[in-house]
Amino acid sequence: MTKIITAREGDCFINICKQEGFFWETIWELPENLTLREKRQNLNILKKGDCIYICDRQLKEYSGQTEQLHKFRVKTLKVNFTLTLLNLGEPRANENYILKVDGKSQSGCTDEEGKLSEMIPPDARYGLLLLGENREEITINFGYVDPIDEISGVQRRLQNLGFYEGAISDELNLETAAAVAEFQRSVELPGEGELNDETRQKLVEVHGS
Repeated sequence: MTKIITAREGDCFINICKQEGFFWETIWELPENLTLREKRQNLNILKKGDCIYICDRQLKEYSGQTEQLHKFRVKTLKVNFTLTLLNLGEPRANENYILKVDGKSQSGCTDEEGKLSEMIPPDARYGLLLLGENREEITINFGYVDPIDEISGVQRRLQNLGFYEGAISDELNLETAAAVAEFQRSVELPGEGELNDETRQKLVEVHGS
């Protein structure tokens, strides 16, 4: 019997599927999830309240000779995490970092645009980034960014990039418009605070997701 899971804050499609014991492709392609596919083009960016249909598990049988060793390989999955680091709108380029997730550390260096990219477990919720020579500590909450077509998604990205300090809501208020205008000026886009498709696209590009 198909069940429905309502996305909570911090959920993404892949970690929900992993918790339910499915590969994400199986659930994403369910006919019941057509509306979700059309609404959320990026399956890893959900909004609180989105509904995901989960089907029943189906058992598979394999034949094999008795008194022999049979090996089964379990498919594992990791997802790509990308982060852009800025300081007053300027990229924090070529800075060494250590990313700690689920007790494991990965190290690298940001690129010329201040971006880093690492593979992480699909059910990771939190991480710790140590940045630069002074090991500046930055706490990361994975999955806490709403889709870009939501005002809350725009606000969170602007906040992460240092342009917005207000509350995360679904209200396009004056503070949000001012932050949008400041972002537009930083990337040389017209608009004067108008939230258009070009600005949303550029915000996703600069933010990294």
